Amino acid sequence: MSVAVKTRRAEKKMVEVRIGNKRPRLYLVPQSKTRGIESLLSEYLAEENESVSLDDAFQHLNDKYSKQGNVLCGLRLKKGLTQAALAKKVGTSQANIAAMENGKRAIGKAMAQKLANALGTKYSVFLNR
Repeated sequence: MSVAVKTRRAEKKMVEVRIGNKRPRLYLVPQSKTRGIESLLSEYLAEENESVSLDDAFQHLNDKYSKQGNVLCGLRLKKGLTQAALAKKVGTSQANIAAMENGKRAIGKAMAQKLANALGTKYSVFLNR
């Protein structure tokens, strides 16, 4: 019994493109399409040892919300906590956590210490520098 199988045309030269670090995905792209892919990626070309600071990489988020709010949200997500679960741990409401993450409520020193204890970090990361 024969089965129809979709195959790539053998006459086209294929180029391997790998994207990702931990679990890279392999794409086989016709050589004729690689110029288009390269032009899309050219804006993001980095030198071998080039690095970008977190502030520069996430400036658009820091401008929209606040640096401290983004740190709070990132640490909360890293710990796998919801806003409600974190609020319960630190003795505040979910609305207050949301306001702090969105930059609409400042994080004072006392709250920074509670958040740091709940999230396993230093309280200074939540304070304006």
